[in-house]
Amino acid sequence: MDNDKKTVALFCPPLSVYPEQPDGMSKCKIVECPHCNNKMWFSEKKEVIYRLARSMDCQIIFACYICFYEMAKKDPRLLRDNNKVEI
Repeated sequence: MDNDKKTVALFCPPLSVYPEQPDGMSKCKIVECPHCNNKMWFSEKKEVIYRLARSMDCQIIFACYICFYEMAKKDPRLLRDNNKVEI
């Protein structure tokens, strides 16, 4: 990870676990997880944050819940000293 850049983590519910769009999420579209290529639900709100993060040249971690969990197990720094914003 680039320590000079802000990191934005966007993790999405996998279609394999949530066959229907999860309740409480803004309208979603189905996209492929860039790590495992399985389908996941990508909400409109997360898409706005993704675009904003790209425009601000942030480092973006974009994955399904399962892949993000595996990444966090391998590198716990992903969860340390970060601000969490629920969307």
